[in-house]
Amino acid sequence: MIAATEDLILTKMMRVDPQDREDITFLIGQTDLSKERLREALDAAVIPEVSEIKEAFERNKTWLIPQL
Repeated sequence: MIAATEDLILTKMMRVDPQDREDITFLIGQTDLSKERLREALDAAVIPEVSEIKEAFERNKTWLIPQL
C-alpha cells in the first residue's frame, strides 16, 4: 500500500518540528492535493490518545489551516 500525500502530511503533524513543517509545506506545493481533500483528512484524522501527540496535532492544524 502506498501512502497518499495527505497521510504523509498527517504523520508529520504528530509533533511540532520545524523540519516537519517544511516537509508539509513542500508536500502541499508539490502535489495536486486539493485544499478540500486535505481539510477532510484533517477532520477525519484518528489521533492517538496521547496528550503530547494530540496537542502537537492541534498546534500544527492551527498553523496549517490559514495556509490553505
